[in-house]
Amino acid sequence: SRAITGGDTRLILLGRISVVESDFLSVLGQSIFLDRVAGRFGVGAMVAVYGSINLETSSIVDATVIDAGQAGFSPCSRSYLTGIVDAVDYENGRGIVSGLMVDYSALLSLGVAPSVGDQVAVSGRHYSDLGMLVAEP
Repeated sequence: SRAITGGDTRLILLGRISVVESDFLSVLGQSIFLDRVAGRFGVGAMVAVYGSINLETSSIVDATVIDAGQAGFSPCSRSYLTGIVDAVDYENGRGIVSGLMVDYSALLSLGVAPSVGDQVAVSGRHYSDLGMLVAEP
């Protein structure tokens, strides 16, 4: 999918929490600001983040965070990221989507190659130790 409709509330992220603070948490390198986070979720919890993306700032707005299991996702579900392409390395099949490195080389055989400024949705396996999401067809 290449479209993000501004103002829509839809799935923006699916992944594990890497940071929890009193008023924000981080999933797939994306900061989600909430009124109250502490005690609701812990590091490593798999969550679904619904909301919309401010196309001017690429930030997530009107976010709602739900335990992935309660949202109907399996703990084995692939990570999911909706965002805007910040940079592309065509030689290596990699790009930066909303600040997160994405390896999209597996999608090249399908004719998929993003351009800077594209609005994309990517699913795949997230390697937190590498800071990379490896896209899967």
